[in-house]
Amino acid sequence: MDMLSAWRGAAVSFRPSRNSVERAALFSVLSSVVIVVAGGAVRLSSSGLGCPTWPKCTDASLTPTPAMGVHGEIEFANRTLIYLLCAAVGWLIVASTRQRDRRPGLIVLAWVQFALVVAEAVLGGMSVLTGLNPFMVAAHFVLAMVFIVVTVAAWERSREGDGVPRLLVPRAIRYLSVNRPGFGRDLRLW
Repeated sequence: MDMLSAWRGAAVSFRPSRNSVERAALFSVLSSVVIVVAGGAVRLSSSGLGCPTWPKCTDASLTPTPAMGVHGEIEFANRTLIYLLCAAVGWLIVASTRQRDRRPGLIVLAWVQFALVVAEAVLGGMSVLTGLNPFMVAAHFVLAMVFIVVTVAAWERSREGDGVPRLLVPRAIRYLSVNRPGFGRDLRLW
């Protein structure tokens, strides 16, 4: 038996448990929170241009140079965290795709995370290349919040049972929230 056949056999037989898929989704949530917090540290410390170009840190170096100081280190650390996030999203894609009881909704959410990671990397690079244009920075932040929402939705989906969905809110409350002004859609804060 050659090595390729052994790997192929292992790939075909890999069927992660429901708990493994849930852990993958949770790892994705935690990784996304870590990178958003790191992005906040970049913003609060004014390190957004710590690495003045993208994807390299300088024209001649992938990593920051000592002359760049702490701002270069902070920005580079934030850029490096993308690899942790890619590992988390990749694990979720593989686990949700290979799960015994496949859940199409969870697989879609995993692939949406992948697309959002790519979009975030591009927007982050464009933010640097445009000298931290406020519109680019705002778009980068909004997309990060969308990413957090999608990761939490995937985690929640991974925790759901496989039975027929059932409504948990009593009918009277559903009626009030949809059909009565002031309940749900007409909320005023004054």
